[in-house]
Amino acid sequence: MDTAELKSHGPYSGLIKEFKTRRWLFNGTNIVFAALVFAQVLAQGATGQGARYVAPQNTPGSILLFPLVDTSEGNLSLVSITNTNSSQRFISGMPYREGQVDLLLRYIYSDGSVVENVSRMDAGGVYSFFAQSHAGRVHTGYLYVIARDPFTGEAIDFDFLLGSSLILDLNSQAGFGLDSIAFKALAKENNSPTGISPLGHVYSDIGKDGAFYLDGNEFSATYDSVSVPMLFEEIPGVIETELVVLTTLPVNYRIDVRIELFNNNESSFEVPMSFQVWKKSNFGAISEVAKTPNLNGVNPTGEIRTGWARIQATHAVDMTTGQAILSPGIMGCYLTRSRKGHLGCASLLVGSKARSGGVLPFLN
Repeated sequence: MDTAELKSHGPYSGLIKEFKTRRWLFNGTNIVFAALVFAQVLAQGATGQGARYVAPQNTPGSILLFPLVDTSEGNLSLVSITNTNSSQRFISGMPYREGQVDLLLRYIYSDGSVVENVSRMDAGGVYSFFAQSHAGRVHTGYLYVIARDPFTGEAIDFDFLLGSSLILDLNSQAGFGLDSIAFKALAKENNSPTGISPLGHVYSDIGKDGAFYLDGNEFSATYDSVSVPMLFEEIPGVIETELVVLTTLPVNYRIDVRIELFNNNESSFEVPMSFQVWKKSNFGAISEVAKTPNLNGVNPTGEIRTGWARIQATHAVDMTTGQAILSPGIMGCYLTRSRKGHLGCASLLVGSKARSGGVLPFLN
């Protein structure tokens, strides 16, 4: 679906109209919440030198990963990909322009199922589409996009792609915007001989094994520890926070996670969690600590309790062989919403570089 098709919204016009005509209510409580959401954004921009964003804004890459795609009933996922290579010059002897690129879009759902789509982007173009148009209205999970050579179909170093998404949730009457996580191809930086396509693109698969390693050598690294820098107290039906975590390892791997919750009194509480592929959980369901009064032992009148959380993937276990991988890498996002006022915000998890890194499996 291109941008022209989005103007009419196609088969999803009814859902979008319903979303747009919902009442957006504001009262004193929700204005305070909106201010805290704004403060949350400022707090993320002021993180110390020891932490950095998983995906800095406006940083292009050759692989884009969208941590949340929801194609279930009552939800819309609008994905937008921008090609910042605007060169219209024709490559000598070839019917291709320098800035053209093919995209492999691969949806990985929480049950391990996979849906693929291939699209071609023009130089300087924007490709916007509803995930439902590719994957149907069935699942939740994540999406990754790989730059490929239009002539050979192989993955290439094309650090010109930017991505963002908009998740419309009709159930909670909220919308969430998220940037993608961008991974740069590092073959050229590492002087690794991978070969060059007839169109002049450097191939990005250093190992030539059909797998893309997010290890800081082949592509930018994933993270072994990520954080939620501000966590609101859980008030069911009023303020809720959901955590989305994912791994790029196959479905036969179980990822063991340690979650540390910190309250305003600097007290910490540890909670274990395990998942496969992709998981979205409400913080209140993960631990009672996220609920009042544990998040903050002191609550002056009018003060909303807050805290933060650190999530570390300790190891991954292949459930078929028993093989374990230490620090397998973890990514994700978190969503904070006020159901009463239909306000919400979403942010990528803040992290530090993984010691090992993840692998994006590739289908030929």
